[in-house]
Amino acid sequence: MKKQKQRYMEESSSLPFKLCILFGVFLLALYTVLCTLEDLPHDVIGIVLVAVYVVAVLVAFFRRSQTQARKKLRRQEAVAMSTVMAQTIKNIGIPFVLTDDDGKIVWYNLGFSSMVGRKNALFGIHLSEFCQISPTDLVKATKLAIEFHTETEGGAENETLTKVGERTYGVRSYELRVAEKTYYMTIFSDATELSELSTLHEKQKPVVAYVMLDNLDELAQYVRVSSREAAGEAEAVLKTWAEDMHALVREYDRDKYVFVFSKEALDGCVADKFQILDQIRNIRLGDSSMPITVSIGVSSMGETMAELEQNARTALDMALQRGGDQVALRNENGLEYFGDRTKNLQKKTKVMARVIAGQLLNTIATSGNVIIMGHRNPDFDSIGASVGLARLCLHCGVTPRIIVDKGNQSFKDCTADLVKTDLYRDIFLDAASGMDLIRSDTLLIITDANNFTILEEPAIAQSIPNVAIIDHHRKTAEFKHEPLISYIDPSASSASELVAEILEECLPVGTLLKEEATVLLSGVMVDTKNFTRSTGTRTFSAALYLRGEGGNAEIASTFFNEDLEDYNAEAKFGSSLTVYREHIAITTSMGTENTEGDRLAASKAADRLLTIKNVKASFALVVIDNAIHISARSDGSINVQLILERIGGGGHFNLAGARVPGKNMKETLVRLRAAIDDYLDTQS
Repeated sequence: MKKQKQRYMEESSSLPFKLCILFGVFLLALYTVLCTLEDLPHDVIGIVLVAVYVVAVLVAFFRRSQTQARKKLRRQEAVAMSTVMAQTIKNIGIPFVLTDDDGKIVWYNLGFSSMVGRKNALFGIHLSEFCQISPTDLVKATKLAIEFHTETEGGAENETLTKVGERTYGVRSYELRVAEKTYYMTIFSDATELSELSTLHEKQKPVVAYVMLDNLDELAQYVRVSSREAAGEAEAVLKTWAEDMHALVREYDRDKYVFVFSKEALDGCVADKFQILDQIRNIRLGDSSMPITVSIGVSSMGETMAELEQNARTALDMALQRGGDQVALRNENGLEYFGDRTKNLQKKTKVMARVIAGQLLNTIATSGNVIIMGHRNPDFDSIGASVGLARLCLHCGVTPRIIVDKGNQSFKDCTADLVKTDLYRDIFLDAASGMDLIRSDTLLIITDANNFTILEEPAIAQSIPNVAIIDHHRKTAEFKHEPLISYIDPSASSASELVAEILEECLPVGTLLKEEATVLLSGVMVDTKNFTRSTGTRTFSAALYLRGEGGNAEIASTFFNEDLEDYNAEAKFGSSLTVYREHIAITTSMGTENTEGDRLAASKAADRLLTIKNVKASFALVVIDNAIHISARSDGSINVQLILERIGGGGHFNLAGARVPGKNMKETLVRLRAAIDDYLDTQS
C-alpha cells in the first residue's frame, strides 16, 4: 500500500515537468514553422514565444504550489481531527467497544470500562462476559429494525435491551471491514429508567371486568329462603376482593358489578387461578348445600376504555354461554378460561324459551327462505331438533329445507316414517343442493352445535349472514359475526328439549305430527341415556309435551337397536381398558371399515365404562378415516368438555368429543393423559 502511494506521489510530481517539456516542444515547433515565412522577424517571434513559455510555466507552477499547500493543510486538519475524535470517543461517557469476528475486545473507551466496572485492561476478553447477546446477532437485529422502520420511527426500536450488572442498556452493533478483516462496533445506551417506566406502564394498564352472580334466581326456586342475604354476603366478598386489588367497583344492576383495576392485579388473579370463584362458591343459600356461583368477563385488550369495556362484556357472555361459574379472560393470547367446577343447575322456568320463541317466529316470518342444519354425522338429537324447527317454520307459512347426510344410518332409522309424509318428502336435502338455496334474505338456523367447523356444511354457514343458533353445548369460541338469535343453554339436556319448549310455547295443541314428536323424543332420550343422565324438571316436562303430541317412546327406543356389525365394533373396545388417575377409564380401538358404526360404538363404549365402580369419567378412542375420534362421558363430577378442549374438542360438561388428525394412537393417548393431568391439577 505504501509503495503504491509513493509511486502515485512520484507520478504526480513528474506530471507538471513532462507537461512543461511538451509545451516547450510545441512552441519550438511553432517557431520553426513561423521562421519559414520570410516577411516575419525571426528574433521578435523567438522572444515572444520564450515569454509565453516562461509565463505559462510560472502560472502552472504557482497554481500547483497552491494546490499542494491546500492538500497539506487538509491532511493536517484530518490528522488533527482524527486525534480529537479518537480522544473524544475514548473519554466520552457513552460506552463504546470494538470486537473482532470472534467477539473478543480489541478497543474500548472509558465509558465501557466504567459501565462494566473494571479498570484493568479488557483487551482480548470476550464481550459475552458482559453482554449476553453476540455482536453478530446484534447486527442482524439492527439491520432488521432499520429495514422495517424509517429513521424517525426507528430510534430506540433499533436497540436490543440487555442487562449489564444492575442496569439495563440498549445495544446497537455495526459491522466494519478494515483491511479485509471484520470488526464489530457496539454502542451501549443506558435505558434503565426507560425500561423501569415501561414496566410500570405495563403494570398499571387498565383492566375491565364484568362480574355477575349467575345462579341466584335458579337457586331461589329450590329453597324457601330469601336469596338477598346470600347476595349481600357475596357482595361483601367481592368488595374485599376489590380492595385487595385496589380496584374501582360499581354495581350497575342487581347482582351485577363492573370492576376496573390494573394489569398487575390481573396477573395476581391469574397466578392464583381466580380464587374468588372458590370464595363465592363457599357461600351457600340457606341451609342447603347449593353454592352460589359467579361469572366474570375480563379484558386486558383494547386501545381505548370503550374497547376494554366491550371486550369484557363479550367475555362475560362467553362465560355465561359456557354455563357460568367461570372466568373468561380476553388477553393477547385470545380467550382463556378459569374455573367451571360445578355442573349447571337446570332452570325450572321457561321464560327464556317463551322469549326466544317470539323472536324466532318473527325472524322466520320476515325471511325469504329458511335453511336448518345440525352437526356432521348427525345423531337423533340433531335430527330431532331440526325436525322440530322445521315444524315451527311450517307454522309460520315458510317451507324450510334441512341440510343433512341422507345416507347416515341414524337419519334413516328415525325418519323412515317421517319422509313418507307429504310435508317431509322434499324437506331433507344434501349439502350440494343446499348451496343453491342461499339468497340475501335467507335465514340459517343451526341446532345442536355452535362450532361452525363441525356443521354438516360449514361453507353454507359462512355464506349466510342471518343466523340463529339453538344449542345445549357450551360455547367454545366467539362467533365471527354476531347471530340474530343465540339461544345456548348448557343446563338443558339436549337441543331437542330446547326446541320442544319453544314449540310448546307457540304451537296450538295437536299441531305436531306423531312422527315429528317421536323423532324429537328420541333426541331427548339419546342425550339423557333414556332419562338417566342430565335430566331435570324441564326435561320431563318436554317429554310429557311430546308424549301428549303423539310421541311414542317405544318406537323411539327401536331407533337405538344395533346390528351385529355395530355390536362387534363395540366389543373391540373391551380388550384395551385402562384406569388412569384412579377414576378415569380409557379404552381404544383401531376401528373397522364402518365409519358410522365405529363412532357409535365409541359413544356406547364410553357410556358403558361409567357403570364401572369408582369410574367418574371415561374416554373411548377409535381410528376413523385419517383421524382419531374420542368420545367422552362423565358422571357429573368431572368436566370432560374442558379436558377435550385442550386437544381441540368440545361438547358438554359430562358429554364431549374430539377429532385428532392422524392415526398415531400412542401420541394421542399421551396428549389425552396430559390434558387430564392439566385439568385435574388445576382443579385441585
